[in-house]
Amino acid sequence: MKFKSIEFKNFKSFKEQHKFVFENKPIGLHFITGDNISEPELGANGAGKSTIFDALHWAIYGRTLRSLKASNVCNWSTKGGCAVKLKLEHHNTAYTILRSWNPNNLWLNNTIVEQKVIDELIGINSEAFQNSIVIGQFSQMFFDMQPSMKLNMFSEILELDEWLEYSKKASNISHDYENLIQDKEVEAATIEGSIDSIKDNVKDYNNKSDKFNNDQKIKTKDMQRELKSCRSEYQESQDNKRNTEHEIKGIKIVLTSIEDTLEELNKINTNKDDEVQKAYRNHEDIFLDTQHTKHEIKVMTNFSGVCNYCKQDVSEAVKTKLITYMRTKLEGLETERIKAFDTYRVLSKELSNINEQVHAAREEYKDYEITLDDVLSNFDSVVANSRDLLAEIKYKKEALAKEIEVENPYEQLLKEANKKLDEFKQTKKFIEKEKNILQKDLTATRFWVKGFKEIRLFIIEEALTALEMEVNNNLIELGLNGWNIKFDVERETKSGTISKGFQILINSPHNKGPVPWEAWSGGELQRLRLAGTLGFANLILNHKGIESNIQVFDEPSQFLSEKGIQDLVELLYNKARNTNKQIWLIDHRSIDFGGFASTTTIVKDDQGSRVL
Repeated sequence: MKFKSIEFKNFKSFKEQHKFVFENKPIGLHFITGDNISEPELGANGAGKSTIFDALHWAIYGRTLRSLKASNVCNWSTKGGCAVKLKLEHHNTAYTILRSWNPNNLWLNNTIVEQKVIDELIGINSEAFQNSIVIGQFSQMFFDMQPSMKLNMFSEILELDEWLEYSKKASNISHDYENLIQDKEVEAATIEGSIDSIKDNVKDYNNKSDKFNNDQKIKTKDMQRELKSCRSEYQESQDNKRNTEHEIKGIKIVLTSIEDTLEELNKINTNKDDEVQKAYRNHEDIFLDTQHTKHEIKVMTNFSGVCNYCKQDVSEAVKTKLITYMRTKLEGLETERIKAFDTYRVLSKELSNINEQVHAAREEYKDYEITLDDVLSNFDSVVANSRDLLAEIKYKKEALAKEIEVENPYEQLLKEANKKLDEFKQTKKFIEKEKNILQKDLTATRFWVKGFKEIRLFIIEEALTALEMEVNNNLIELGLNGWNIKFDVERETKSGTISKGFQILINSPHNKGPVPWEAWSGGELQRLRLAGTLGFANLILNHKGIESNIQVFDEPSQFLSEKGIQDLVELLYNKARNTNKQIWLIDHRSIDFGGFASTTTIVKDDQGSRVL
C-alpha cells in the first residue's frame, strides 16, 4: 500500500486548501515538529503536527485518531464543510478516496460508495491501522490494552477465530455424521428384523406348501382308486343288466301295467335321488367352506406384521376385527351345514320311502307272477345300481379333475416372500455401504475437529516466536540490554477448553524471574511499549500482506531520557532503511539528529495551521 498524497480543506486547525505529498519524499526517517505562534507558551504543542495523519485516518475510516467525527473535524472559524482527498496505490492500482462533511459523502475513484467498500480495500480496521501504520499520540498501543483486548486484536489480526469456527463446523458435521450413522444402524436393524420375519414366513410357507402337495397327492390317489373301483362295479352291473334283459323280454307284455307303475315310481325315485345327491354336495361344499374358514382363523391368529395380500400393516385392532368376523362367519357356516345335513337326511328318508313303495309294488307284482317279479325286481335293482354307479363315476371324475386343478396357494406366497427377501438383502447391503462411507467421513471430520485447533495453536506459536524475536531485538536497540519479553496467549486445556488471555512477561537483569508488563513504569515502560509497538506493527502488516510506504510515530518520546530518545531515533532510522519506507516521527521536542531525511514544521498563527 503506497500513500501518494493527501489534500485537506478546512480540516481542524487548517483553513482553506492544503496538500501534503509523500511520493516525492525519499526513503528514511522524517521529522515533523511544530511552532505555535498564536500560543507561544505551548511551544510546539497545539500547532497541528498530528492533523495531517488525523486527516489521513479520517479519509479512510470516517473518524480521527481520537475518534472525532462530523462537525468536530471541521475548522471552527470557517463556514461551510470540510473535505479530505487521499491518493494511494494498492496492488498496482491507483485509488482516490474523497470524504467530505457538509455535505456528507464518500467517493472512491469518483464513485459514491459505502464505508465497507473502503474497509475491504484497506484490509485492516482502524485499531489495527493505529497499531501498524499511524501510531497516534493518543492511540491505544497494543501493550496498553487489557489482556482481553490484546487477545481480541491478536486473534483478529491472525484470523484465529476462523480456525475455531472451522473446528466447530467440523464438530457439528461430526455430530451430523454420527446421527446419520445412528439412523443407518436403526434402519439396518429394522431391515434385519424384516429379513428374519420373512425368513420365518418362507420356512412356514415351505412347510405348508410341502404339506399341501403331500395331502393333495394322497387325496388324488385315493380318488383315483375309488374311481377305478366304481368303474369296475359299473362294468359288472352292465353285465348283469344284459343277462337279465333276455329274461325280461319273455314276460314284458304280462307285466306292462306293473312296469308302468314301476316306471312311474322309478321316475320319482330318480328325482328324489338327484335331490339327495344335490343335498349331499351342498353339505360337502359348506363343510369345505367351514374347514377353510377355520384355517384362515388359525392363520390370522398367528399372523403379525404386513399383510401378504394387500401389503399393508395389520394392527392388532384390525386383526381382532377380522378374527371376530371370521368366527361369526364360521358360526353361520356351521348352522348352514347342520341344516344342509338335516335336509339330506330328510330327502334320504323320502328316497327310502319311495324305494319302499317300489318294493311294495314288486311284492304286489310277485303276487301275480312271482317268477317274473323276481326277475324284474332283480333287473330294476341292477339298472338302479348301474345308474347310481354312473352318476358316482361322473361325480368322482369331476371331483378328481377339480382337485388336480387346485393350485398350491403357498407357492405364490413363497415366491413373493423370496422376492421380498432378496430386496431386503440388497437394501441391507446398500445401507451397510452407506454406513461405511459415513464412517470414513466421520473419521476424517473428527480428525479436523482437533486438527483445526492444532493449526490455530501452530499459527499462534509461530506468530509469538516471530514477535518475541523482533520485540527483543528492538529492546536491544532501545538500550535495554539483557532484557527480553515473553508472550503467552490462550492454551487448550486437558479438558479441551480454551484458557483465554494475552500475557506479557518481562525478564530484566534486575529481577530473578519474569515480571508482568503492568508492573513497570516510567522510561523503562515507554521503551518496552515502543519495542512491543514496533514488533506488533510488523506482525499486523506481514500477516495482512500489507507493504506500506509510510509509518508514523506521534510523540513516542514521552517519559524517555535524552539517551532513550537517541536510541529511539536510531532504531527508527535503521528501521526505515531496512524496510525501505518513510518513517515519520512527530514530536514537540527539538531532536538533534543528523540522519533525518527531512524536517517539516507545522506553523500555527492567526490564519490557522500550515505546512512550511
